Formats: sequence, structure tokens, C-alpha cells
Amino acid sequence: MDKNQIIEGVKKAILKQAGIDFKIEDITAEKNLTKDLALESLDMVELVQDLEREYKITIWDTEAEKVSTVQDAINLVTEKVEVKNMPGLFSLRKEKEKPKAAPKPLKNVAKRKDFFPKR
Repeated sequence: MDKNQIIEGVKKAILKQAGIDFKIEDITAEKNLTKDLALESLDMVELVQDLEREYKITIWDTEAEKVSTVQDAINLVTEKVEVKNMPGLFSLRKEKEKPKAAPKPLKNVAKRKDFFPKR
């Protein structure tokens, strides 16, 4: 997914929350989501949920609180998508690990007389 697709997707998600008062052309990078586009706190929560569903990412509350402009939203989603698509530490580690052999069963443990306590 390239950056232009992310920009258009984020703008469409913002437009959905902004309502019928705005057009896609009105949503520019420098617009403030709450002041210029009149998004309220519930709209912001729904915007974050829409972006998470659309791009299959997780946006933490602390990250969402820092988003104030359209460009902030675009940057956050772009960063999350890039990290999601990057091979991570876990995927590299799984490729290098070899499956371990099952431990050998203990032989003759139950047959040994000294294994069980005397009564």
C-alpha cells in the first residue's frame, strides 16, 4: 500500500466523521480536526476505530490524543502500516529457530523397586 492510498483513505475516513458539511477537497493536511472540521470527541473515537479496521492496525489512546490535524492522522497511519509490514523481531526469530526434539521417555522408572516409597 503506497502513501497516496493511505492519504486518500484517511481523508475519506475523516470525511465520513465530518459529515455532509464538507467535501473531500476541504480536507487538507493543515486542517485541525476539532477546530476546522468540527470533530467532537466521539467523532475522534469513531475515526480511530475506522482507521484501525481499514488498515488492520492498533492505535493506542496515547497516540490518538496526539492527533490534532489531518497530517497527524496521515503520519500516524502511515507509520503504523509501515511497521506492520516490516519483518519484525518475532518473525525473524521464528525462522531461525529449529524445532526441538521431544525429550526421551524415562525407561524402567515404574519397574524400579526403590522408586515407590515403602508402606
